[in-house]
Amino acid sequence: MNIKTKQKFIYYKLRNIFDIIDLSNIESMNTFLNSTRDNSIYISLKNHTTKGIFNNIINNNNYAYLHNSYDEIDILLSINQEIYLYPSQTTKYETLVELIDSKLNIVQNNNIPIIFNNYNEIRLENSNDNNTGQEDLCEICYTNSTTTNPVECTRCHKTLCTNCYFSTIINSYQQVSTFTNKWICPYCRARSDLVQNQNIKNLIKEKFTISKNEYNDVLKKITELEEQRASVRNKLSWLEYLDSI
Repeated sequence: MNIKTKQKFIYYKLRNIFDIIDLSNIESMNTFLNSTRDNSIYISLKNHTTKGIFNNIINNNNYAYLHNSYDEIDILLSINQEIYLYPSQTTKYETLVELIDSKLNIVQNNNIPIIFNNYNEIRLENSNDNNTGQEDLCEICYTNSTTTNPVECTRCHKTLCTNCYFSTIINSYQQVSTFTNKWICPYCRARSDLVQNQNIKNLIKEKFTISKNEYNDVLKKITELEEQRASVRNKLSWLEYLDSI
């Protein structure tokens, strides 16, 4: 496996497991620093655009970890505003999974809840929230109760509310091309069978109705645009004919 292939392999593996924001198209160091000021998880691959950022970080020692290797450093992870640099050629993606997991565990142990925002972005809420510390609240969103109909991981036995469970599933499905009957626990990353109960089924029906309406709205807009395109194309045809006379 060549370097670029291994680099992409690690990239897609990580994006399949975690909610990671890609910064591989940013070329300015200032823009990069401004983009990573919160506690989200970011990834950047070294390419012709980001080469200057990699060199700047390494030359100025602005990193928490630099893999000691003769291979080219071409993967950058920014976790909790700390930068970690690795060579894709000699790095296993499991190593990076363990790194991210360990950092997320530190966050959770400090009672800073991890919130799924729009299914594709992790952000960290202030741990001084008024709801923090209540045992019946979901430890993912710190908003919904887990007293009734909680979803429990079969490995770590932690619970989460049905909304966060559903968000976890949707997030996983958006990262892969095929559906699966497994869900990934946001605490221990274990894969478990999908939960089936009436509460989950009702939530699915509700989400399905919303998504179906959104889809129909998009189809309506596409139809309107196609009609406009046909009208403009007909006008262009006539103008082209008149111009050729």
